[in-house]
Amino acid sequence: MKKLLFTLAIGLATLTSCESDLVSAPPSDSVGGAAYDGVLLKKDIISNADGTVNNTSEYTYDGNKIIKIVNVSEFGTETTIYAYTDNLLTRIDDEHVNPSGAISSEVNLIEYDSNDRVIKETVTYEVGAPSVDTYLYNADGTVTYTEGVGSGNEGVSVFTLLSGNLVSTVSTAPWGDYNYTYTYDEKNNPFRNIHQARVFALIGNLSTPNNVLTKTQTSGSDMGGNDEVNTHAYNPEGYPIASTEVYAPGTVYAETTTTEYFYE
Repeated sequence: MKKLLFTLAIGLATLTSCESDLVSAPPSDSVGGAAYDGVLLKKDIISNADGTVNNTSEYTYDGNKIIKIVNVSEFGTETTIYAYTDNLLTRIDDEHVNPSGAISSEVNLIEYDSNDRVIKETVTYEVGAPSVDTYLYNADGTVTYTEGVGSGNEGVSVFTLLSGNLVSTVSTAPWGDYNYTYTYDEKNNPFRNIHQARVFALIGNLSTPNNVLTKTQTSGSDMGGNDEVNTHAYNPEGYPIASTEVYAPGTVYAETTTTEYFYE
């Protein structure tokens, strides 16, 4: 579930004066707030190039707080439950049932500092020690994300965002160093209205204000193998109704998927 982005799943500028809303992450994205225009994603369907369905996701809300996501794919059904304390997302319960009926689960506990910024995630699995990830907010407006704290196998990434959109990641880990840059459109991301969208973006979900156009790998052992190119079709309100992603374009590993979006 972690670090989709994008993955992406999560506004830190390189200049302190442009420091992102994501850094402060206040629990103010409530129904009726200035940032909420009533549009919420209800369902999306991801299809392969041949038209077969890859994944279907359905979203349940309390107001504009996401409280449940159900993903169905060839790998089974994944149900994710989100819990809030004093308007802050504090717990994520994830259960996966594979096609044979076997069940696996994990629990993610989220901690905040006095400014309501995410500083720590602790993920507990059915087997093995918990995984601890931390976030450090730097003076230049970037965030340092450390994955697997205390494991002896830590990975460190520095996130730079502009106006809430991730524009670069610089990652160093025992399994390799990988840097990426991202570009965006000026339209609305399907998740931009969810409560605590900035927190969801930071912890690896796709809730940035705008939609990714390109993801380009700028260093690493498999240059180009993780690139993405996206095109979007929009409704009159400026939200995507369909997106086409080409993964690893121009390589033998190139794959194309299309996502359809349905709103309530």
